[in-house]
Amino acid sequence: MANADDLALLVESVDGAIGNLNTLKEIAERLGLQISFEKTELMTTDGNFWEKTDKTKYGEITNSFKYLGEIICNNGSEREDMKERLVMMERLSFAVVKQVILYGIETASLPSLRKLLGIERKILRRIYGPAKLPEGYRLRSTRELYREMDDLETDIRLSRLRFYGHIVRMNPSSINREIFRKI
Repeated sequence: MANADDLALLVESVDGAIGNLNTLKEIAERLGLQISFEKTELMTTDGNFWEKTDKTKYGEITNSFKYLGEIICNNGSEREDMKERLVMMERLSFAVVKQVILYGIETASLPSLRKLLGIERKILRRIYGPAKLPEGYRLRSTRELYREMDDLETDIRLSRLRFYGHIVRMNPSSINREIFRKI
């Protein structure tokens, strides 16, 4: 199986794996390419598969790897992949909810901003779950929740700035701009 710069070699024996890896290396070198064995991952469904060879020469042994967005496990389990998909679905649904909240918010008053922010944090804590520690679990801090994204308040402020910029750039004789100027 091959796609772009990802390649999966499927074989039934150590000799077949080593032969395919060496052949791949030779062909790549003829084309002026190089195989990065430091980034190569080896997986087997047979625990003794790589004991007969110098495995460090060909890459790191792993129990699972990601290929074209799918997590492939050596025990045939789809649990890891399903967990990742569920998290992705929850994040996507949060993105949709956030867009619904932001729609038209630039013209609304915000007496309940604290309530909206509380709801947002509650949704994010549900999506990310508790932080796992050696001694147990704990709720994630607000900083941890927003590590990869802006909070709702920041998004609302940016949306309002965009709206204001839109009004300022309008034709001065526009009725909308006149109303805005008088308010």
